[in-house]
Amino acid sequence: MLWPVPWKFPLPPPLSVSTLQQEPGIVERRRDALAMTMLRGTWLFCRRDTPLWTLYRLYEAVVDYNADEMMMDSQYWFHEQAQWRLVDIPDPRDPDPVRYAILAALAEDLVDSFNYKIKMGLRRGITFGQPWLIEGFKKDPDPPFETAPSWTSTVGPLPDYLELSPDVTAMPPFQRRNIRANMNQLRNF
Repeated sequence: MLWPVPWKFPLPPPLSVSTLQQEPGIVERRRDALAMTMLRGTWLFCRRDTPLWTLYRLYEAVVDYNADEMMMDSQYWFHEQAQWRLVDIPDPRDPDPVRYAILAALAEDLVDSFNYKIKMGLRRGITFGQPWLIEGFKKDPDPPFETAPSWTSTVGPLPDYLELSPDVTAMPPFQRRNIRANMNQLRNF
């Protein structure tokens, strides 16, 4: 982690949906091997991390339905990486159409979940550990809402329905792409 070249972490080889579904728990095993929970709290990791790498980590957590990792990466993005605007997520141009559709839906659902938190009075990088500020922010006439990156609007629906989480109502960004996934953990404070 100390070697400065390249300064930003490169994307690890992404796992396919079928690999994630055939090997339940693979995300947790990979994250434990990296001590990801500890890394998220270190200054150097936060400086070298990228929005795209975090989006791919969230993708893996969604497909593997690892609720804890989904919640922790969402909170990390909201609180620790407040300078990362969701509109600025670069287009991954993922060659796998299923993974690309999930990434696009995930980016849009992050916008919905972050805006939900902002409506509740939370502010990225400000209110974490300072709950007394929330009441004032609830009255803000012009809250700093997030918007989706433009590339997500070009990603269409999958030809076949993909069920990642049974017995759950699909969130609109996923529903538009014929994907059913449980995204409730993104909305945790």
